[in-house]
Amino acid sequence: MTKISACVITKNEATCISRCLQSVRDIADEMIVVDTGSTDDTVNIAEQLGAKVFHYQWCNDFAAARNYALDQAKGDWIIFLDADEYIAADKIKNVRLVIDKIHGDRRIEAARCLMINLEGVGGSLRSSNPSLRIFRNSQVIRYKGSVHESIYKRGKPVKTINVNNQLIVIYHTGYTKEIVIEKIRRNTVLLEEELRKGIVRESTYYYLSDGYWRNGEHEKAIDFAQKAINHLDRMNNALVYKPYVILISSMTNLKTYSEKTVTAICDEALEKFPHHPEIWLLQGLYYLSVGRYEKSLTSLLKAIETNACYNDFNRNNDFYALSPQAYFNIGQIYEMKNQLAQALDYYAKALQQEKSNQLAFIGLISLIRKQDPADVVFFLNTLYNIDDESDIRFLVENLSRLKVKKVLDYYHQILRSGAVN
Repeated sequence: MTKISACVITKNEATCISRCLQSVRDIADEMIVVDTGSTDDTVNIAEQLGAKVFHYQWCNDFAAARNYALDQAKGDWIIFLDADEYIAADKIKNVRLVIDKIHGDRRIEAARCLMINLEGVGGSLRSSNPSLRIFRNSQVIRYKGSVHESIYKRGKPVKTINVNNQLIVIYHTGYTKEIVIEKIRRNTVLLEEELRKGIVRESTYYYLSDGYWRNGEHEKAIDFAQKAINHLDRMNNALVYKPYVILISSMTNLKTYSEKTVTAICDEALEKFPHHPEIWLLQGLYYLSVGRYEKSLTSLLKAIETNACYNDFNRNNDFYALSPQAYFNIGQIYEMKNQLAQALDYYAKALQQEKSNQLAFIGLISLIRKQDPADVVFFLNTLYNIDDESDIRFLVENLSRLKVKKVLDYYHQILRSGAVN
């Protein structure tokens, strides 16, 4: 029977390392943890769960740390997870089934499966992407890149199959807004250092554009997004559409580019990626920014439509995290058109995706505040959980600000009575 080594590199991951290791413990013949300097209880937790823990001096190089873990592994196949990732419990049995099925075919060196990114543990869906986390253990298969590291065989991409139909699902819980910003800034510094050394990998320009974009440095983001577009044929296929997202978004934010220029980029992006919801969304947001409301509405609705049937396993899809913005803006446009039932519907959809979306809440309350207070309460209770203190506090704070007194009194009473859990 094929042997499996589960590998993780860690630093101060006490809050999540147990979940990660427990997710693979039943199918792994060994668990390798390479710790890069934890000062919390990470090492003790890993050892208690039966992992072999090795210590590695961090040198600002993720590939080097991962390759050190591979040097310790004795299995025929590797499962390499980040500490804030875990394999879904109802899917873990499929890992060995997949590995046993492909083990005898030497043409297959790795398996790419679905990763679902969550806003923290048990949080909302942020995005999904194909992820290469399973590959043969071989001396010639190693990671390259100090950051956004990838697996190569003798310097060339490994031969990979896709594990479709959600046969294996990896959950990633490290997508809280604070953690993401911190990681992106760290990664951008490492990429800049690589660039100064003349190291340009297939997705270097994209990742730099992404880092500057998320940090609000839109001119730099545009510069590197355009460089990435000029090298699309070299890019990781999962991300190949993304430079257009960054380019359109950054130009929209700067407001210094002509409509002709931006719409030409939108057209080029949609010609290449007509079925990707993020492109339609960014086009809709651009049209909204220049007052082209009907065009904006058409594009935003198209974004939702394409997302509903999107099934391209080979590319990322970050639309889920952006959907509240799409729903809210559609609601606003319908309200401007005096189509109030449609506006109410889309404000509610925005809140179903993101209950703390204040703009959507304001829009919704503006449409229903004159209705019977009992009806307003009934409607709000379909969106919010009266047993959840954070939900009740959100309602009290915002209804107080909006001066919806009788409805506010109802939720205030719940809060004062301590009825929430």
